[in-house]
Amino acid sequence: MNIELLVKIGVFASLTGTLLGGIIALASKKDILQRFAQAVVLIALGCGTVAGAAFLFTNMSSLVILNSDWVFPGNLLMDHLTAIFFFLVNAVGFMTSIYGLRYLMNERSHYNISYIQFLTALFILGMQLVVLASKPMFFFFAWEVMSFSSFLLVMSDMKTDSIRPALFYMIMTHLGAGAILAGFLAISGGNFDMDFAQMGASAALLPFWNVIGIFALFFFGFGSKAGLFPFHGWLPEAHPQAPSHISALMSGVMLKIAVYGFLRVLLYVLPVMPVQIGFIVVIIGLFSAVFGVLYSVIETDIKRILAFSSIENLGLIFTMIGVAMVARSSNMESLVNVAIIAALFQSVVHSFFKSGLFLTAGVAAQTFHTRNIEKMGGMAKKMRIFSAAALLLCLTAAALPPSGSFITEWLLIQSIITN
Repeated sequence: MNIELLVKIGVFASLTGTLLGGIIALASKKDILQRFAQAVVLIALGCGTVAGAAFLFTNMSSLVILNSDWVFPGNLLMDHLTAIFFFLVNAVGFMTSIYGLRYLMNERSHYNISYIQFLTALFILGMQLVVLASKPMFFFFAWEVMSFSSFLLVMSDMKTDSIRPALFYMIMTHLGAGAILAGFLAISGGNFDMDFAQMGASAALLPFWNVIGIFALFFFGFGSKAGLFPFHGWLPEAHPQAPSHISALMSGVMLKIAVYGFLRVLLYVLPVMPVQIGFIVVIIGLFSAVFGVLYSVIETDIKRILAFSSIENLGLIFTMIGVAMVARSSNMESLVNVAIIAALFQSVVHSFFKSGLFLTAGVAAQTFHTRNIEKMGGMAKKMRIFSAAALLLCLTAAALPPSGSFITEWLLIQSIITN
């Protein structure tokens, strides 16, 4: 079997299996069917993980997965940027799905398991389709599927403490979605039948200040979804209220979908931005990183600590993208490549360690019946292997050597100094 066929089969299996598993989970509340639904989703996500990884080892610049406007408004298309994030969605989704069912079984008094299983599948499917969309119309539709399903998951226990943050999240995500939609409309002149390549050609003809305004719309839209300061307020409120495996998906993957969207429009749609714009992105990214660190230090709720830590991590990723923008406008191609690679590698590393930390937070909260870290003393004595694994994840989050976070930050700093 050639790689092209393997990728296509893997993507189709991932999309259809994820949706099918969600429907099966919704159809019955019996435990055996919930487990069967989980098995279907796990197989689907495994296929998607293989497909995304396989494409990264090919020489193909892009691959049309599906070319049928009557099924989707535009092709389902995979290139190397898509493959990285498609791999992340499926790999982290696989990890959290394994954790999810047992976690929900222990929390069945608080959650409707079939409802959450269905919404989780829909959430993952939305993220899969965002990265595969070749046209803004379908990109925006998939974005809304992702956003609305995650909104329902945040308030899945239907408590007041969850409903209020969920509504705040819904307001912020739709303000951001509105900005993204306005950006696409401004470039296309209302013609949503354009694909991203055609939009790139159209954007190149726009007046300078129009391009700056459109960039501002995209930066607000994707930056607010990523939790950048000062658009971050929803993140430490909403993420802790979701079930732990959903918090892991939101922080580990959904925030990277915002990174994907920003990179897609920055590299494939908008012309090269002025150096001053790149510096603004760097400054906001660095401010977000510092802000996230400071607030995570004074928090005692373990899930809020991780949420603020995600603001820091996404700030660093956008700082790397900002450095790439500055280098690109200054014709320093070697630094552009290093900065983009660093941002992508940091996105991959963060997806796994932050998801792992949210899952460990769920285990700790169930064990100690609290999310207050000051009341979790003695964990190492009760759960030695678990504590050792959590320590390794924390060291990676702290970017200590030889972790992947340390390597990306060190290489970027070295490249900036030498250039």
